[in-house]
Amino acid sequence: MTVRDLAPPLLLANARLIDPATGKEEFGDLYAEGGLIRDFGASVRGSRPDGAKVLDCRGEVVAPGLIDMRAFVGEPGAEHRETLHSASMAAAAGGVTTVICMPDTTPPVDDPAVVDYLIRRARDTAVVRMIPAAALTKGLHGQEMAEIGLLTEAGAVFLTDGHINVAILNTKGEQSPDMGAHGPHFTGIHHFGFEVDDLDSACEQLEGAHGQRLTAKDHVDATMAAGGHANFEMKWAGPDGVVIDISHTGWEGTD
Repeated sequence: MTVRDLAPPLLLANARLIDPATGKEEFGDLYAEGGLIRDFGASVRGSRPDGAKVLDCRGEVVAPGLIDMRAFVGEPGAEHRETLHSASMAAAAGGVTTVICMPDTTPPVDDPAVVDYLIRRARDTAVVRMIPAAALTKGLHGQEMAEIGLLTEAGAVFLTDGHINVAILNTKGEQSPDMGAHGPHFTGIHHFGFEVDDLDSACEQLEGAHGQRLTAKDHVDATMAAGGHANFEMKWAGPDGVVIDISHTGWEGTD
């Protein structure tokens, strides 16, 4: 017998019921028994099954749990700020029942053992589903790909470098037209995607640091507008060969 089997019947009364899967939205009641939804809708309204715990929702929304796809949780490494338990409590209070935890922690989630640790910690301490995403590059340094197969086998739901967006550039001996500033021998992964308040000021700072402009602002305007984005973005090459996209629209590049 499980905890679900021991749960008393539950009736959520006078709720605004929303079911995105069917597009259904109506006022009514929801009846759950054994941890499973047995019936819901206006037809259930007013019934009071024997032994059921009744909660009056007073018109509040009852819907499937939300999913937070990009949560920066403190554990491991910054438990003084937040733990899997405290993050899950906050999520539950906001109607979030699944949380995807980003990998930029201390240590970063770039090893299957860390993925396994987070899954076990979430199982033991969290009140909602807490699922780890793993690092795309080792140490989040953007230099070497992480062990994608092993990380996903360990339970990582997807791979990302969290706050840092990465893209694979040219391999040695190749050269693309819009990355020509690197020359034919450039190889590796670069980090890019920064939102700035003042695009002109950011350009001045990059020029002062001996950066090289790769695209003209008006060219990127046209490109962004075609893609459904507005305003300005520019691409620069830093003195160390790293490509930098700067924007004041909030566009963050490509994971």
